[in-house]
Amino acid sequence: MSFTHLSITERSELYKLRVIEQLSMTEIGCRMKRNKSTISRELSRNTDEREIGYLPDTAVALMQARRKQAKVRFQSISDKTIAEVKQRLEQHHSPEQLAGRMEREGLGKIILELAVFRLNAYCINTLRFS
Repeated sequence: MSFTHLSITERSELYKLRVIEQLSMTEIGCRMKRNKSTISRELSRNTDEREIGYLPDTAVALMQARRKQAKVRFQSISDKTIAEVKQRLEQHHSPEQLAGRMEREGLGKIILELAVFRLNAYCINTLRFS
């Protein structure tokens, strides 16, 4: 699936169409050649409740803040849990085994299989080069 983010120009157009002209999301989507769900998602994610509503500059700032937050690796996983995962990976436990065992032991509720797979790849690269 391929997609592109809305540009600042598109966000300004969205502001004009939604806030000033008060068009529906379907009509805005048609005019901007975007799916109405893209318009809906943009408005719901990037409307600042403290402000007037949707503002293009605020939308860009909120989007950038989310992207920055998403790039912080394993921020919600403690160093202790990461060390425990590394140790068990060195003992050749599978990610599925780790996720189940650690949840039963109460060592990391947030360690779901997907997180363990990602952590597994991260640890393999870290172990390989350390």
